[in-house]
Amino acid sequence: MTVRFASVLLVFFTLSTCTNAAVDEGDTMTGFVIANGQLDLSTASTYDMRRGILLEGEWEFVPHTLIAPEDLTARVASVDWKRVQVPGHWNAAFAPNVQAVPKDLRASWRNLGTYRLRLLLPAGADSADALDFALRIGNVHTAYRLFVNGRLLATVGRPGPTAESTVPQFRPLVVPLSSALIAAENEIVFQVAGFHHRNGGLWKPPLLGDRETLEADFAAGVASEWILFGLHLGIAVLFVFLYSGSRRHIELLIFAGLSALIAIRSILTQNRALIQLYPDFDFAWGYRLEYLSFVLIPPLFALLFYSMFAMLHRGVRLCVLANAAIGIALASIIMLTPARVYTQVFAVALAQILFAAILMLLLLFSAVRRGEFEAKLLVIATVIVVAATIHDDLHNRNVIQSVYLATSAFMAFVLFMAGLLSYRVRRVEQDRKNAEARYAARSEFFSMMSHELRTPLHALMGMMQLMEETNLPEPRQLEYMRIMKGGGESLLALVNDILDLSRVEAGKMSFRRESIELRPFLDETISSFRGQARQKNLQLILHLEDRLPKMIAGDAFRIRQIVANLLGNALKFTADGQVELRCLVEDSEAANKRPHIVFDVRDTGAGIPRENQQSIFESFRQADTPASQGPGKAIAGTGLGLAICRQLVEGMGGQIGVESEVGHGSRFWFRLPLIGVDQSAADQTPASESKPGDSETNFDISARILLADDDEISRMLLQRFLYSKNDIDNERTRIEIDAVENGRLAFEKFRDHEEAYYDIVLLDMQMPELNGNEAMQAMRKLEAETNRKKIPAIAVTANAMEDDVQRTREAGFDGFVPKPVNKAELRRVVYSTLLANRSSAS
Repeated sequence: MTVRFASVLLVFFTLSTCTNAAVDEGDTMTGFVIANGQLDLSTASTYDMRRGILLEGEWEFVPHTLIAPEDLTARVASVDWKRVQVPGHWNAAFAPNVQAVPKDLRASWRNLGTYRLRLLLPAGADSADALDFALRIGNVHTAYRLFVNGRLLATVGRPGPTAESTVPQFRPLVVPLSSALIAAENEIVFQVAGFHHRNGGLWKPPLLGDRETLEADFAAGVASEWILFGLHLGIAVLFVFLYSGSRRHIELLIFAGLSALIAIRSILTQNRALIQLYPDFDFAWGYRLEYLSFVLIPPLFALLFYSMFAMLHRGVRLCVLANAAIGIALASIIMLTPARVYTQVFAVALAQILFAAILMLLLLFSAVRRGEFEAKLLVIATVIVVAATIHDDLHNRNVIQSVYLATSAFMAFVLFMAGLLSYRVRRVEQDRKNAEARYAARSEFFSMMSHELRTPLHALMGMMQLMEETNLPEPRQLEYMRIMKGGGESLLALVNDILDLSRVEAGKMSFRRESIELRPFLDETISSFRGQARQKNLQLILHLEDRLPKMIAGDAFRIRQIVANLLGNALKFTADGQVELRCLVEDSEAANKRPHIVFDVRDTGAGIPRENQQSIFESFRQADTPASQGPGKAIAGTGLGLAICRQLVEGMGGQIGVESEVGHGSRFWFRLPLIGVDQSAADQTPASESKPGDSETNFDISARILLADDDEISRMLLQRFLYSKNDIDNERTRIEIDAVENGRLAFEKFRDHEEAYYDIVLLDMQMPELNGNEAMQAMRKLEAETNRKKIPAIAVTANAMEDDVQRTREAGFDGFVPKPVNKAELRRVVYSTLLANRSSAS
């Protein structure tokens, strides 16, 4: 495919170049040379002259003077005619062709000069009358008058003896000559007054030939310029439109700008089409725009390549930005300074092109080494565009006459890039859709796995909670129950770790910002580990620095999860001594950066070998410490906890690390940006503040509850959790529960009872006939249609993924309790939801 694509491109490039070169030069005649200011065509045939003759060679020239034709004869003896090669430079570059020219006059040649050519034509039957002669004149820099045998035939701009009196203009023409030519000797005079530019005067030699042929070639050139301009501009507009559709692929916008600049350059290079449309177009602005396109195209190329094949190396990125900065600086000089200044930036622009070319090749080489398919194809296009740039420079230096080789190369490159970018965007978009599909499939799998694992865990752990509340006859039974409960909690922790890891890696983890009262928050966090510390005879210490604010802002759940993981690991791997949790403020070294809050967990355990200290933050990796080695020393764990902690800390804009020495304990720390909270904001409840219903004694309510769950054991557990012990023992209850096995029955009971019969609804999510979300939506719809009071609802489900929680909110639920259900948590959520609903009603 690559070979075929490259072959088609090269064939197109060759045909385009040949076609445009033919249009540019025509079928010109060779064998007649201008020498000593004279071209002798007296022996040429009409056929030869019809083919066209480039008037290049040795013209007569007078620098710094505009000599009128009528003065030529009178002053011929006093005029110091020089001999210069046309085409030639308009500045001191052609000084070696001029004899004894003082250095102080060379710079002035850019301003004024008179060219003269004596043209000898055949007499008799092959006289000038036999042909309709014309001159095709290109971009003479930059204002001139054309005289033939003393007659003024053409004026472009207004040449004058001073810079103020000269009005430059680019205006290629085909000038009829037959009315002024005579048989035998003819005199052609150009008075040129110029512009500060490295190329000037008769930089493009005039073409003498048949008028009809020259006009046809000129029209073809105009048409080709419009085609090139329309092609490049159309591609620019198309890619702006493509970028606006997604705003994801910045390379499309960069390429649109690049194509627009090439369009400007294509219409300003020869000026035939532009002048035909707008004859009075301001030469100075046209020249500025051409220069502008010249200095902006290279950095855009570099940016395009970087956006497509970005290297992570900082130096490359800085070089690309530096190249862009150079382009902007040069563009500012061009737009803000006079011509005498900005025309001198050409040498800097060439260095910039070389700089951009090196960057492009570096990016391409790196991408090819990575095996990127687009980079391999782009090598071909890069060779073409570099060749075009070199050609463009040689054209400006007058080494190469035809400009269409470069134009065709740029056209081929733009077409190539348009196709390549279109292919790339389609591939990237397809990869993105495939990634989204994979994420959706993985999320569905994890959701299903969560549900399937949590459902039996719900039954096991729920029954163990109920068994703990009974009077077991033997202490061994209570010990066995605790061991079973610990195993269930470990399995649940593993399920939660896997789900957390999947969310973090998929970029779906979101972080809240809430008020946290530090001391109660950390007291509550560390208190859950005091029993474990007592069992191992370890000291568990909490130390808070005095400089700490009373309240901070952050995600309390995630911070507690990280601290708990570090404390749990420290207790697990410490056999004797102590575990200490420190919290302190760390000031930033930079004055404009906020300080950090640091959570520091230190232990007196076995320590971690230095070679393992970084790998422990990777998934499914644990350090081989002395505490975990040897028979009977294995410590259970999945190796997911620290990996999750690292990603959570980095997701909140912080850092995490470890310092350890074997035999001397370990220090795990993480720092987060310190965000203070206005303590006078009474409307913000700290995340660590106790909520109603946190304890058994607070659960003092009377309510009718509608419960739907397709699992019989789950229904029984939820009912037992919601009844108080006194209610069950005395077969007396202040809570009435209607329990059904699917969402359809729940909706029918809800529909058939009068308004406000139920105080709260508890629904499982995965049920037959109607799932929890569908049943909830049907209830909310019924409430809206019948103007019923809204009844609070809680989702009780084994689907505990973030997306599942979001879907329950969208369906109209007021709360969420994951399975396996913790009795105290269920009662707290039910109590607080009922209390909030009754408070709003009153």
